[in-house]
Amino acid sequence: MSFYNSPFYWSHLVVHEFSEAKREYVKHIIELIMKLGGTRRLRILDVGSGIGSYTVHLSRLGEVTYLDISRKSLHLTKQRSKVNASGILASAEFLPVADASFDMAICLDILEHIAEPRGVIDAIMTVLGSEDSYLVANYDISCPERDHIGRLTRTNLRLQ
Repeated sequence: MSFYNSPFYWSHLVVHEFSEAKREYVKHIIELIMKLGGTRRLRILDVGSGIGSYTVHLSRLGEVTYLDISRKSLHLTKQRSKVNASGILASAEFLPVADASFDMAICLDILEHIAEPRGVIDAIMTVLGSEDSYLVANYDISCPERDHIGRLTRTNLRLQ
């Protein structure tokens, strides 16, 4: 947890947040979510919201609950996305929300930071509501950083 309150973490977030590549990636993800969700208003869970890169845009698509382990991140996300969004201070492994309460969950740039990412995926799948619910996730293997500790294999990624 101390890493997520360190100056290294915050400088990393700020540098990436305002890059052209990040803006394009966020745009792509939002377009994907809009395509998957169709025209319905979504109940969206943003797991590991960071400083709200996606939350800001997601709040236009429905009701968003954003979750992060950093109180500072939650505060910044709240400042950036005031409409249709509420924050929860919690770990992604232990989601303090009701089962089957979301239509969509996003877990972006998070799984590689968690030692046992399969547990997070299982927890997220539990809170998704129906067969037409979606998990939008990624797993960054391109640049190992000191906080990239998760390991996913084909075997432990298979969904039951």
